[in-house]
Amino acid sequence: MGMIESLVDFHSLSIDHSTFVATGDKVSIDGHFYSDKLAAPSLIGAVVYLPLSLLNIKLGYGWNVAYYLITLLTVKAFWLAGLIAFYRTLAFTPLADKGRIWLTLALGVGSLYLTWSATFNNHCLATSWVA
Repeated sequence: MGMIESLVDFHSLSIDHSTFVATGDKVSIDGHFYSDKLAAPSLIGAVVYLPLSLLNIKLGYGWNVAYYLITLLTVKAFWLAGLIAFYRTLAFTPLADKGRIWLTLALGVGSLYLTWSATFNNHCLATSWVA
């Protein structure tokens, strides 16, 4: 979230001025702090956050509307797309439609795939890309 906020609100990769600068998930390079996470999820999140920021819906600590919408429109959307891809991939197996639905439900709500989709992280995005 620090990188997303910094990209949109401060036009920088450095999270020095971010609300989230106190995080432990950072590296110091040449006197500036940067996120130690992959850049791609933050870039995707920045695309969602830009219009929110323009509407003065800002990121902050704890639960807030901006964090919820960024997570919903990125991680949750990719979670749903991954489940759809998984279901369609099962069409290449001898399983009946009912079996495909049950396996997709098992993946979607009975695994860590659901748990990881509740927060903004790269794990769910990577799993969805694999699907």
